[in-house]
Amino acid sequence: MSGFDKVGRNTGAGKFEAEIAVGPKLVCQYLVYNYNIDGNVLKPEHRDDLDRHVVPLLRDQNVHAELTGTASRSGDSEYNRQLSPGRVLRVKQHLRGKGIPESKLPGPDIRAAGEDLSTSISDEDERDRGVRIRIGMGIKALPIWPTIVVPVIVTADGPKPIDLPPPPPAPDAEGRWTIRQIHGSNASVGFGASVPFAGASVAGSLVEYHFLLVNRKTSQMAQCRFFGPGVSGGVAPADWERLPGAGKVSFGPTGGVSFTMQSKTWNNFSTRKDVDFPSFHGKAVWIEPAGLGLTTSAGVTPRLVLPDVGVTVEVSTGNTIGTPGSTLSAGTFACKEPVPLKLP
Repeated sequence: MSGFDKVGRNTGAGKFEAEIAVGPKLVCQYLVYNYNIDGNVLKPEHRDDLDRHVVPLLRDQNVHAELTGTASRSGDSEYNRQLSPGRVLRVKQHLRGKGIPESKLPGPDIRAAGEDLSTSISDEDERDRGVRIRIGMGIKALPIWPTIVVPVIVTADGPKPIDLPPPPPAPDAEGRWTIRQIHGSNASVGFGASVPFAGASVAGSLVEYHFLLVNRKTSQMAQCRFFGPGVSGGVAPADWERLPGAGKVSFGPTGGVSFTMQSKTWNNFSTRKDVDFPSFHGKAVWIEPAGLGLTTSAGVTPRLVLPDVGVTVEVSTGNTIGTPGSTLSAGTFACKEPVPLKLP
């Protein structure tokens, strides 16, 4: 059944929403749903939403997708188990057609659950006729023999459990917004001075950070990006085998790249009541005080200044792989179109 297109009985427009993900290595979850009854074909709305929200995330970030196809409880359970592979494989086929490599859509993470994951009181729930997309950190290794096709196998033990999304971050008095950092990078080139066993430098840099931004009042989530030039400064050990005249002050060019992994923390903040997602588009400043670096998350919490909405947000970040230092960057903050977010 997974090999042939099956249109099925029309149920209207395809639907798409986001979910907050559970797990230390998960970024977010999406649900592609309201397939036609007995159908496995992606609807135009499904393809449009995948292109707007999932394709850029997989293309631009160091992440991979785990796909699970599901079905409603109406009809025979074995029939439903055979129906769900067709749905999940067509999502993978669409993403592969948009240039997403196999390493970001690994075969072992493509699953078919049939009706086993349904928690609905209805036997014909539109949310059960769907494909859940879990976005996880990292890229899976390519298979040794890339021409071998890994089949979808549903074992007697059932599908891998899928955690329910957690409750929304605890509300504060006015905190209708919450933000989470998912990736960051800082590439710098500059000039430094060294004395025995230590050095200091000042450099120009390009700073890029990616976030998930949630409006808890409207239950929507958007992918957002800060990007801009900046100035970085820091200290680092000196390589005295390359420095002439040990014991003297040495000068020379410096440079490097640091990466910041995703944070596990949602940071709540408040704005004026008239602020919506487009209000965040505009000028922004990223202030990153000095931390320990070197694969740690120790240091002072960075701040994201958004003058157009009148807020400064302390944003928790993940571990930084790089050398110690601080950064001040003036750039822009922009968000993609928000999607509905299912909260308990």
